[in-house]
Amino acid sequence: MRRILPFLTILLLAIQTRPLQAQTIPVNPKFGDVSDAEVDLKVYDRDSSAAAVLLYRSYFVRIGISANAQLTRTVRIHDRWKILKESGKDAADYEIVYATNYEDREQVSGIKATTYNRRPDGKIEQIKMSRGSQFNEKYADNRNKISFAPEGIREGSVVEVAFEIQSPVITIPDIYLQLSDYPVNKIDVEVTYADFFQYNRVTKGYLTADFKQDINNETITTPYTGLMNFTMYHDYFSAKDIPAMKAEPYCYNTDQYKLSVAYNLRQVTIPGVLTQSYHVNWENVDARIAESSLMKQVRQHFRDADALRERIAGEADATGQILAVWTYILDRVDWNKEIRLLPQDNNQTLKKGTGSSADINALMASALNSLGFRAGPVLVKPRSDGALLDYYISSSEFASFILRILAPDGSVHYLDAARKDSYLDVISPDYLVTRARLVHLEGIGEWIDLTRLPVTNTLAQIVTITPQPEHEILQGSSEINATNQCSYDIKAHYRRFDNPEQWIEDAENDQQIEILSMELKEPDKQGNSAQVSYSFQQRLDKSGDFLYIRPFLSNWHDPQDFRDEHRKLPVDFPYRQRINYMCTINIPEGYAVEQLPVTTRGNNPAVGTFLIQCGQTGNVIQLSFRMDLNTLSVQEKDYPDFRDFWEHLGKTENSVIVLKKL
Repeated sequence: MRRILPFLTILLLAIQTRPLQAQTIPVNPKFGDVSDAEVDLKVYDRDSSAAAVLLYRSYFVRIGISANAQLTRTVRIHDRWKILKESGKDAADYEIVYATNYEDREQVSGIKATTYNRRPDGKIEQIKMSRGSQFNEKYADNRNKISFAPEGIREGSVVEVAFEIQSPVITIPDIYLQLSDYPVNKIDVEVTYADFFQYNRVTKGYLTADFKQDINNETITTPYTGLMNFTMYHDYFSAKDIPAMKAEPYCYNTDQYKLSVAYNLRQVTIPGVLTQSYHVNWENVDARIAESSLMKQVRQHFRDADALRERIAGEADATGQILAVWTYILDRVDWNKEIRLLPQDNNQTLKKGTGSSADINALMASALNSLGFRAGPVLVKPRSDGALLDYYISSSEFASFILRILAPDGSVHYLDAARKDSYLDVISPDYLVTRARLVHLEGIGEWIDLTRLPVTNTLAQIVTITPQPEHEILQGSSEINATNQCSYDIKAHYRRFDNPEQWIEDAENDQQIEILSMELKEPDKQGNSAQVSYSFQQRLDKSGDFLYIRPFLSNWHDPQDFRDEHRKLPVDFPYRQRINYMCTINIPEGYAVEQLPVTTRGNNPAVGTFLIQCGQTGNVIQLSFRMDLNTLSVQEKDYPDFRDFWEHLGKTENSVIVLKKL
C-alpha cells in the first residue's frame, strides 16, 4: 500500500458561505452549457466592485481502492468564471503542483479550458485552449508544476476550466468555502470515501453551508482479497451567493476564518490487506521529533567546542556567554532567508557558510549543549500561517523552531539565532504565539506561551520643532529609542531596504517631511534596543496671520483602519507596547498661541489607555503623549468599543497647534 503526505497544491481553491439564499445567477453545471445571461452579465449585483465572479464550482473528491488493491484519491474540479473587469482577467490563471517521485507519483489529466465571448454579430464565440498554453516545469524536489491561462480572455468573457488529478494519497486536502478576492455564485462539493477509511470531519468558519450525506453499497474484486463488499459515504456541501473574504487590517491570517471542511484520517481497515491507525497526540509528535534529524543535530557535539570554551571564558555571566557563542556562529554562517523545520548536518552548514533558519538554530543549539547549557527546540507555527488546531496533530503543522536556552546558573532565555535583529527573548512578532511546542533533549514535550516574551516593549520619541515663518518652513529633530520588540521592528524594517537612501526615502514619504540627515545607531550590534536620530524640514502650513503645526510626525493609529462598523475577524496586534512621545515647539518671535490640544484621556479595558497633555511655558510649547497597548487580540464582541477607542486615538494624533501673528 502506498500513502504520502498531501503533495497536491491547487492555488485557487478557497470559498466561504453565508446562510443560503436564492441563487443570483442561474447556471447549468454541465461543461459547455453557458447561457446568454452569463455571457451578457455586466455587473455582479451582490458586489458591484468585483472584478470577476466564480459563477460555478464543482469540487469532487473520491477516496477508494483500485482493482489491484492500490489506494487511490481522485480529485475533479470544474470552474466557470465571469470576467467583469480588466483587472479580473488573472482570476482564471491556474497552477497545479503535483508529486513526480515513483512511489507517490500523481497524474494530472483532462485539462480543458474554453473562453466564451460575444461577437459583434451577436453570436457567442468559443475559444478552446491549445496545448501550447500549458506549461509543465520542475517546481521543487519530486514536484512539478503545471500552469495555464485560457486564451482569448477579455472583459466580459466567460471562462470554463476542468481537470482531474489521480493520486495514491488517501489524505484529503482542506476544502475551503470562500475566495479571498472574488465572490462565488454557486459551489457544489462532494467528498466520497469507502468505509475502509475513517475520517474525523471538522467544519470551521463563521458561516454555514447546506450539508447532506448519502450511503450506498459497492463491490470490488482484487487479486489479494477476492470479492469485497463495502459501504460508500457521499458527503455533499452546497452554497450560493458567497461574498469574497477580503483582507482586513490587523489580521495575520484570514484563511483560518473562512468556512472550510477538513477530513482528518483516523484509521484505515481493509480486511486482508491493511490495518493502520493514524490516531496521534502531541506526545507522538514529540517522539518523532526526538528521532528526527532536528534533534540529532541539536544533540550533536560541536566540532569547535574547545575554541568556543576559550572564547567565553572571559564572560562574566550566562548572557555574555550566549551572546559570544551567537556571534561566533553568525561570523561563520549567513542566513539564506529560508524558513525550515529540519536542518542539514551541522558540519555541512559550517562548510557551506550559509544555511536555513533550522540550520543556524541547530548549530547554535549544538554549540551551547557542548558547553554545558541545555538548548532545546521550540517548534513554532507562525501567526501568519494560522492557529495551531488540535483536530490536526502533526509535526508538519510547524514551520520552524527557535531555541529555549537553560543556562548553568538557572536562567532561561529564548532565541532565534538565524535573525540578526532578534535578541535574547526578542523574536519575530510572527512567532509570538500562545502555543509553541518545546521538545526537551530527552524527547519530552510541553507547551510554551511565547506571547509573554518580553512584557515591556517601548517606543520613546522626542521631537523638537522650530517654525520659521519668514522662510515658510519648519525645522526639527527627532530621537527615537526603542526596546525589545519595538527595537526588533525598527531593525527589521531597516534591513528591508537595499541601502540607507531607500530607508530614508521611505521615512520621508511616511511622514511627509524632507530628511536632512538620518542614522540608525549600530544596526548590526547585538542588543534589545535601537536608536534612530534625524533632522528634517517641512513646509509650514501658513494662512494669513495663522500658522498650523501638527506636533505628531507619525500617525500610529489611523482612524481609517477600522471604517467598517462590524467585523467578524479578531483584530491582531504584533505585540503589547508602550509609546511615549514628547514634542517641543519653539514659538517664533512675533507669534502667540491661538489654540492648543486639550488634555484628553482614553481607556478601553480590552485594549489599553492613552493620555495627551499640552501646555505653554514662556515661548515654548510642550506636548506629551503616552499610549499603552495591553493586548494582542480584540475579539468580535469587543470590536464596537475598540473601534470608538481607536478612532478617538487617531483623532488625538491628528491634533493641530495654531499660532497667530501679533
